[in-house]
Amino acid sequence: MIIGKLFDVLERCKAANGFATSDRGEQSMQLNGWVRLGIVASVLWAVGAYLYQNNAVNERASRAYDHWAKQCMAVERLKNSDKQDFEKCYAMGEEMMMLAFKEAKGEAAALALIPIPLAWLFGWLIVVIWRWVAKGFQKG
Repeated sequence: MIIGKLFDVLERCKAANGFATSDRGEQSMQLNGWVRLGIVASVLWAVGAYLYQNNAVNERASRAYDHWAKQCMAVERLKNSDKQDFEKCYAMGEEMMMLAFKEAKGEAAALALIPIPLAWLFGWLIVVIWRWVAKGFQKG
């Protein structure tokens, strides 16, 4: 009798916290509309921010390489240097650009992923504070 009531209370607690039991007896978490919206927004943010940041860094690296190439041509014209110096200059520019492309991946991933848990934490804090304030009005 007491164990039956204990299981009843446990089932009500699970239901109140978003857990439900399916017809087959499996437990699953029921996500409300706001949580589903948050998941979709998180995925869209991760993909969009990664693509945007990666593109921005690649564009900056390309502009830097173009600037480097112009400097190489200017130095070659001024010095009338041999072709070997010119090729070294371009090789250094390409090396710097490839390094920037490599770093772009990590920078883009960080920008895409770090804000997501922070946004979820902020949202959770808003909900907790909102419920706390609402509870204060219900008691009075």
